[in-house]
Amino acid sequence: MSSEQTAHNSDIQRLLDEGYSVSLERNCIVVKDVPYLDSAGNAMEDGVLVDAYPQSDHTFHFSATPYKTDGKTLHVANPVQEWNGFIVSARLSLKKIIDGQKVDYTDYYDKVTYYIDVLSAHAKSKNPDVNARKHRPIDTSSQPDTPFNYQDSNSSRAGINHISKKLEGQKIAIIGVGGTGAYVLDLVAKTPVDEIHIYDGDTFHTHNAFRVPGAASKEVLDAPIKKVVYFRDIYAQMRKRILPHDYPVTAAVISSEFGNFNFVFVCMDPTEDKEGIILQLAEQKIPFVDCGMGIEDVEASLYGTLRVTTVTPAKADHIQKRIPRTRNEADIYGSNIQIAELNALTAALAVVRWKKLTGFYHDHLGEHHSTYMVNTNSLTNDETIKA
Repeated sequence: MSSEQTAHNSDIQRLLDEGYSVSLERNCIVVKDVPYLDSAGNAMEDGVLVDAYPQSDHTFHFSATPYKTDGKTLHVANPVQEWNGFIVSARLSLKKIIDGQKVDYTDYYDKVTYYIDVLSAHAKSKNPDVNARKHRPIDTSSQPDTPFNYQDSNSSRAGINHISKKLEGQKIAIIGVGGTGAYVLDLVAKTPVDEIHIYDGDTFHTHNAFRVPGAASKEVLDAPIKKVVYFRDIYAQMRKRILPHDYPVTAAVISSEFGNFNFVFVCMDPTEDKEGIILQLAEQKIPFVDCGMGIEDVEASLYGTLRVTTVTPAKADHIQKRIPRTRNEADIYGSNIQIAELNALTAALAVVRWKKLTGFYHDHLGEHHSTYMVNTNSLTNDETIKA
């Protein structure tokens, strides 16, 4: 279904949020999936209501001729074959009646739902399961002002579109799309940021499939594919502008490619390149979150810590103390045990921290370092910048 700025019309958006198949096309409102009873007494669900938008009266044009259970036509003012470029069969005239009195429709939500209730009532007498609320996706793939291929109905249903707008226009980079980075991508992909750049030079292997979102097929694993290409292809079904970079990140890459990024998620193990990456990000005053996990097998149970360290232009003096830049086998962060739920939790903590920096979530402490202890189920916040 196509849409012409439906989000800017509150009555139309309310219909969409409740699952009705509504679009604005050629200065008309078009409502699909409307149940009705046909001439043979069959309950149908393919009716289409059409009317001028925003000008209107109490009538609707309809794609079929609806009937009542007694075999007579339902509110047909006159038969029509075409109207405003739409193929229709009838012009319906239905005034709203409350307590025996005719009243005006207050808006298109009021008018559409009243018409659907009346038409559906006769169809439901034959098939109680007919329903006009199909919750179909609204195609936005051709609209340049949204990063999504279909409309984000979750934010509108929750009434937080005005808060989600704080994330719009951002260019995000994710360094490493292994266990934690893949979950970061999964969460960020569902926000209205403008671009998501994913960096990873590795190939997607079987062990990756067991610690990332979704379920990879055997065919994918049999045919070697770069991680960034694999994830780009998956999330491109949902949104635009996911840009894969199938090579390792170094300080030189940060210097040459990261200047336009609003935020960076660093989801890589300590390596000989990591110190240069971290310091270069800080030098360029690019805010970032560095994620870490240290999980060990202790007496046949897993023990460990998850870490999320934030660096911003307002606070970068804790890098040396808080972020491991090289692998140390004696350090808990030198362990490479990874479990999907812990990767997901680390990613969620990192994304929440980013959203707090944007004002999406309220930020009481301004913490720039958090650790989660698995065995005690405790979260500790340090390096705060607020009272």
